[in-house]
Amino acid sequence: LEMEERAVQKNEFRVLYEGPLLRYEVVGLAAGSSYNFRVRAQTGFGAGCCGGPWSPCAMFVTPATAPAVITDLEISGSEPGEVRLKWTAPADNGMPIEEYCVTATSSPPPPPPPPPP
Repeated sequence: LEMEERAVQKNEFRVLYEGPLLRYEVVGLAAGSSYNFRVRAQTGFGAGCCGGPWSPCAMFVTPATAPAVITDLEISGSEPGEVRLKWTAPADNGMPIEEYCVTATSSPPPPPPPPPP
């Protein structure tokens, strides 16, 4: 089984798996990225490892997900009745961040959401 990332020059596949199983799970793919996969049967016939023809390429696009949480929100006072907010852009997780939404309340903040499982 070999894989090609779309960002890599065409026909530059890298080997992901060689073994007897008829399935393989690929992990660690980037969100919002396109990948091509191909597979072929191989035997030990002759010198080295001989393989049959490659399968047609199968393309898979990993879904983009919501941006990561902003963890470094800084608040500073400026003039009376004003406040300045500053943060660093989080990981976009496969889709460019187009804008930020800032909200405010004068009541106590709600509890933070539980961590993901």
